[in-house]
Amino acid sequence: MHFSFIILHYLAEDVTVSCVEHVLSGDTCDEISVVLVDNASPDGSGKRLADRYAADSRVHCLLLERNEGFARGNNAGYRYAVDNLSPDFAVVMNNDVIIEDIARFVKGVEDEYASSAFAVLGPDIFSPASGIHQSPTRLHPMSLSEVRALRFKMAAKSRFYLYNYLSWNIKLCLGLAKEPVPHGNDSGNPHMDCVLHGACYVFSTDFIKARAYAFNPATFLYTEEDILHYECVRAGLQMRYSPKICVLHLEDASTNAAFKSSYSRGKMKYDRLVESLDVLIRLMENG
Repeated sequence: MHFSFIILHYLAEDVTVSCVEHVLSGDTCDEISVVLVDNASPDGSGKRLADRYAADSRVHCLLLERNEGFARGNNAGYRYAVDNLSPDFAVVMNNDVIIEDIARFVKGVEDEYASSAFAVLGPDIFSPASGIHQSPTRLHPMSLSEVRALRFKMAAKSRFYLYNYLSWNIKLCLGLAKEPVPHGNDSGNPHMDCVLHGACYVFSTDFIKARAYAFNPATFLYTEEDILHYECVRAGLQMRYSPKICVLHLEDASTNAAFKSSYSRGKMKYDRLVESLDVLIRLMENG
């Protein structure tokens, strides 16, 4: 079977190289290709990556003319793979995701598809930095009222971000700040139609035949998981979480490279969250 790995790159060159090399390093009988999408990195790293892999026929480099964000950037790679490489599985993964054993990953995906005939598969995504298993994001989707409430909360955080930022840093200096405790997501068991974490998705041929794009192109960043879940459930496309397939997530490499200031990074996050939640609200309101 043919696996195409779509990897979106922005600025974090060494991280992207590590991601690509792990995908290419394994010894597997399956055909593997990589579609490396540079999201108009201003440091020229996209061109350097294209030069680095020019002699490797397995790697296809796309240099976008502008930063299209997460959804549209990944969609460009997804569309290229589907149109030119005819994959049985399209794996869309962040450049800060590491697949330590590619042969085991491929075999796990094939076995899971034979068992469940999934449209979208989410692996166990482990963050070494936090020690947290990040997928599933939620076992059950948010209701429309919950999405509206979250949008209100994020808009307030964005509007008063300077105050919140200063308060948090004062608490840090005084030793009073506490990171929120992550809720349990039952990552040790398989689940059907849960909200999968967006760092790594496996799209099967069922999804590829049904959808022209991977992610709703109306968003730039954030909330892709909830929107994809809503659209898949509405279309009858089965989503599956499997704890037997594991990847590592180094987390936010491109975002941290793009925003050196924690203030600007945090403000951007809340602004983009509000925009994306608006997209989800419109989808849910229109049914």
